[in-house]
Amino acid sequence: MKGQYGYIKVYRKKHGLILAGLAVVFLAIVIATYIHYHTLKTPVSVIPAVLSLPIAKYAVALIVVGRYKAISQEAYEKLQAFVSDNTSIMYDLCISTEETIYFIPCMVFRNDEVFAIYGGANKKCDMTQTRSFLEVLLKKTAYAQNVHVYRTEQELRKALQEIPETQPLDWSRFQQRISTMCF
Repeated sequence: MKGQYGYIKVYRKKHGLILAGLAVVFLAIVIATYIHYHTLKTPVSVIPAVLSLPIAKYAVALIVVGRYKAISQEAYEKLQAFVSDNTSIMYDLCISTEETIYFIPCMVFRNDEVFAIYGGANKKCDMTQTRSFLEVLLKKTAYAQNVHVYRTEQELRKALQEIPETQPLDWSRFQQRISTMCF
């Protein structure tokens, strides 16, 4: 499920298998058509042509998430210690926009603040752009909270330890919005 630790790993496997299956079907139809008709200029050739569209879709998806690096299992376990009634966490976020793709290995929601780890795999955006993007997204979803972006899981944990839990806040609308934008 989107937002859970390990989602991108499962996503890669699933889409890789689908892509491989489609490629095998594509090649089987092309080879069978050529063997049977001794040419590819037949109406049967339309099938592989149409099949190339989902192949391209799955290939692009794998290329996009291919550079994503998740946090380690050890870091995940350390961050899970912060989960409570007032703190929730989403993992493995590849947020796609028209301009770029934002890689966010971990996003923590506590009190009226959002804490994120900068994925760094995308050369088109830096930490400042990631923070600005999240701030705009929060405002569009009717939240006016502070956003903090960190380079490492250690920096994030240190920040979470310094900020006490105070007020519960319903982050479900924002988490839902993020999920619709993710791969």
